[in-house]
Amino acid sequence: MHERLRQFLQQAVEVVVSAGRWIVLSLPVIWLVTGVIFHFSCTWLWVVTTVMSIVTLLVVLLLLTTQDRHISALSRKLHHLERAIKQREVQVERTIKKMHRGQLNGRDGEDWHDR
Repeated sequence: MHERLRQFLQQAVEVVVSAGRWIVLSLPVIWLVTGVIFHFSCTWLWVVTTVMSIVTLLVVLLLLTTQDRHISALSRKLHHLERAIKQREVQVERTIKKMHRGQLNGRDGEDWHDR
């Protein structure tokens, strides 16, 4: 169920992005024309209100899904950076230990700073 909703929202994002301006500009015109046709009746108002509520819900779901996707990607990137930093810290610690033992300059038993 969750996968189907994700796929639906992904397709909705693609449709809205591809036809975004046309949809945004045509909805008020359609709303006005249908209002004139139905004489702005209570039923017409009820239908418009219901449709707008559903559209609002879908837009909120779309935004939340997109935000969740971005947060997940950012979290993965931060995890990779954290792991890389920890690995680098281990390498630096090993290098410092080797320097103190004199292994880096080939002189065993002497400290690197005694030269």
